[in-house]
Amino acid sequence: MNRISSPQFAALLLINDFFALICLSGEVSLMTIAGFLLGILIQAVICAGIVRLGGLEQKWLCAVLCGYIILWGGQMFSLLWSTSEVIYIPYEASGTAGKLAIGAVIGAVSLYCASCGIKALSRSAVIAAGTGVLSLVVIIFSAVTNARWENLTAPESQSLGSQIVRGMTLSGGLGSFAALLENVNSPPLRTAMRYFTAKACLTVIMLLPTLLLTGGIMSITDFPVVMAAQLSQPFSSQRIDSLFLLAFSVSGVFTAALQTNAAAGLLKKAFPEFRKLRNLAIIAAMIVTAMLFGSRPFPWQLSAVIALLPAAEIAARNYAGERARSKT
Repeated sequence: MNRISSPQFAALLLINDFFALICLSGEVSLMTIAGFLLGILIQAVICAGIVRLGGLEQKWLCAVLCGYIILWGGQMFSLLWSTSEVIYIPYEASGTAGKLAIGAVIGAVSLYCASCGIKALSRSAVIAAGTGVLSLVVIIFSAVTNARWENLTAPESQSLGSQIVRGMTLSGGLGSFAALLENVNSPPLRTAMRYFTAKACLTVIMLLPTLLLTGGIMSITDFPVVMAAQLSQPFSSQRIDSLFLLAFSVSGVFTAALQTNAAAGLLKKAFPEFRKLRNLAIIAAMIVTAMLFGSRPFPWQLSAVIALLPAAEIAARNYAGERARSKT
């Protein structure tokens, strides 16, 4: 089995989170940041239960998680299409044909990345994460030098509960977390806690500068993180739009490749007889799901269902153990 290090595992999942935050739509406030952080805490508790499993053994659980990842991958393609209109990624054609064209290109690159295996993908993710870090450094520098600190005290129009739910809709990576955790060569619980700590830091690092830079125009901004990047021009003669475009594209490809690799691994466990074209089937299912999703948000209730699966798995194992002991 290919084994990856804890930093590589974290880099893979954080690229997924980075991409989701780029595609965040709607207003951002201090309540948003607080809600997202509480949502991350909830996810950490959920994943502590997943870690308790010690590996995914039941075929039904693998099948359910595979479907969950496909749904999230479809949402990622949907977010890619909607955000691309603002970042100005050109379509080969308009409307549905254009979406399918850009989806096919991203899917083909992601298919190649996923086919290289989780080890190669994780090594590349560490390098690719550097692009995102560089763009974040520029945004933070601009936020510090051009910040409007009064944006922090703007009246709140959102409830904490709604922002927790909003954060959960952008946190569909629980499935890939569960699928790939067994490949990490570090203690799983420690790896999980390190990842969620890094995720909390990434959330604050991306959303706080966004609030400082775009707070005054938040009500007329569809994608505040994208707008914050476009407003981050620390140099008078250069623009960072191309850097941000590169970070967006790379993170989109790695996100799709990650979900494809994780779902294909689960599909192999759930249906061992399905030996060929697993990655291609997963990519195709994600694109079809994205077409069905449209602009609708990812159903956060699915994350709640995933939270119950570890308990169901543990109960099933205990029941099987009790039956085995009773027979002996």
